[in-house]
Amino acid sequence: MTLKDAVRAGAELAVGLGVLGVRRAVASNPTLPLNALSAASRIAFNVAELRRELAHRAEELERLAQPVASLVAPALDQVEELLPPPARQVARRGREVAQGAIAQVWSILKDAA
Repeated sequence: MTLKDAVRAGAELAVGLGVLGVRRAVASNPTLPLNALSAASRIAFNVAELRRELAHRAEELERLAQPVASLVAPALDQVEELLPPPARQVARRGREVAQGAIAQVWSILKDAA
């Protein structure tokens, strides 16, 4: 299971438990639906606002990270060239794994927004 799948599963579980909780509360209190609908609409609005904010922050973070990455990558290339071949292979594999993890985080942020 990827990190993205785990986050998505956790969110789906939280929403599902919330829906079950609202249904149980409405069944035990007939006057609750109006209050629950009002609360649900506020929550939906807040979630939409949070998604917009997350999208904005993700774009800003990507914009700020790009110049740093373009400075760091050549420096790491130079350091790697100085390493003995076995260590160079380990360093390159580490960079590949890190780049994959970064791409996965970006994907999660963009999907959440």
